[in-house]
Amino acid sequence: MELNVTAWRFLLVCLILAARLLLIPALPASAQSLALVRLDDPAALTFLAFQNEIDVQFTEAFAREHMIKRDYDGVRLSHIDHGHICFESFVNGLREGNSKYTAAKDFEPDFFCSGLAEASARVAFRADDGKPRPPVYNSNKSICRWRWVTGGGVGFWGEDCANKNSHREIAYARKDGVFVATYNGKVQNPVLRVFDYEPAKGPEELLATLKAKGLVTNDKDCVISPFRTGVTPQGWLVWAIGLAGERGYEESSAAYHNDQFEGPACGAYSDYGFHMDLRFFMVSEKRRKRIVFVNLKMGYGQIDPFSITPE
Repeated sequence: MELNVTAWRFLLVCLILAARLLLIPALPASAQSLALVRLDDPAALTFLAFQNEIDVQFTEAFAREHMIKRDYDGVRLSHIDHGHICFESFVNGLREGNSKYTAAKDFEPDFFCSGLAEASARVAFRADDGKPRPPVYNSNKSICRWRWVTGGGVGFWGEDCANKNSHREIAYARKDGVFVATYNGKVQNPVLRVFDYEPAKGPEELLATLKAKGLVTNDKDCVISPFRTGVTPQGWLVWAIGLAGERGYEESSAAYHNDQFEGPACGAYSDYGFHMDLRFFMVSEKRRKRIVFVNLKMGYGQIDPFSITPE
């Protein structure tokens, strides 16, 4: 049976489309893919994640029980307590329609909590480019993205945040050998610096060296000790310098209440217990001859120092 003109045209179109499909190159293996990261994975969250936003997915069973959606974007992470992860409530409709929810496990009504195993973060990343996975959180999901920052022989994830009127990013100041947070191209504050370190001498020797260089106040009450906030990723040692005892408590209280606080008594490389600022030193158990100083100010540039990798 002969094909009519319309059938021939249809067959020709099908052949052309098939040829085009065969000629289209496959997506590169490094293309971004969406992954679910379980929040009960110890590597998923560090103490830097709190008060930041994540795209969360609850398990089907949990969502059904509490009459909520499974997926929520840009939910602010509040805290983890007794195996539960808590988000700020009434954000992005998180508590919509969940009439069965009754502030489970005696948590405050201002938070919506689930078991750690009942929540995952949705993260887009390139699976095979040799870099660590970017953090599961952002300071602002709507305008911030993670960008791989390099300089001084190392690289790590730093946030790049842009909207109509502003641009905030992390850059390397080659002259000073330090990474800085910038706002519309102007330097705001240093965020990360790498020092040589002799692991056999321990953190006390580091403290003595910093005091000798004038980077830490030469005061007997300025001591180095394990950092005050955990969860610390496996394979890292984290210390902070600050005032010991009652003087340290008084300084932290003054900073919190802005009570004539003039800056940390132990100098710019010390921590003073104020939750909006984090200053600490960290050493990888795999690369013990380098120590990293981290200085984070809320709203002045987020980084993931635990992703730092030799370039």
